[in-house]
Amino acid sequence: MALQHCEFSPREFLLFCDTFKELRRALRYSLRESRYCEEGSGKGRPALLSAWLARLHSEHSGLISDALDLCRTHILPYSPHPEVALLLDKTQADCLREQIEFSEPGARPPLLPLASALYLRTYEASKALSPVSVLRLEIALNAYLFHCEVVQDRKRGLAIAKEAFDSAIPELDNLPEDQYKEVTSLMGLLRDNLTLFTADYSSSEES
Repeated sequence: MALQHCEFSPREFLLFCDTFKELRRALRYSLRESRYCEEGSGKGRPALLSAWLARLHSEHSGLISDALDLCRTHILPYSPHPEVALLLDKTQADCLREQIEFSEPGARPPLLPLASALYLRTYEASKALSPVSVLRLEIALNAYLFHCEVVQDRKRGLAIAKEAFDSAIPELDNLPEDQYKEVTSLMGLLRDNLTLFTADYSSSEES
């Protein structure tokens, strides 16, 4: 469908992105398990493990490159709905975060500001959606987690999560029943992480 330059609706593109995410999830699981094995093997890492890790890195990077190129070349130009572009930006930011996680420490510094800027831009653009939009809440949650866990900029991360949560609260009464469970689940994650990181942030400020 994508190669035929068909127009994707937001729902169709969401299905595409969800499939792409599941493929990445499987590779991330293999990479993490292999990393644990690598750490347990000490300095004398077996050559077979090194080759396996290199192959997984290559597959993960190749999957991201091919899928994002497909989106930019064959989907986005023919799918003018703003939510499609927004979902692509979210996906690109999430992919950058994954690349940071699995890259060597020396390769991470140039990627951090790129991912941060993309998350922030996507979060600002998502404010055009309803405060209880699932996509808007997912973007806020991912931007928040990236800044708190990866960049260690908890002040910015907490500000994003608090703004998203506070904006959504007044809209809950008007939420359709079929969206209520997913929206409140995302808001629960925002609330729980806010509580956790606010306590940690306050402790670090006091110390």
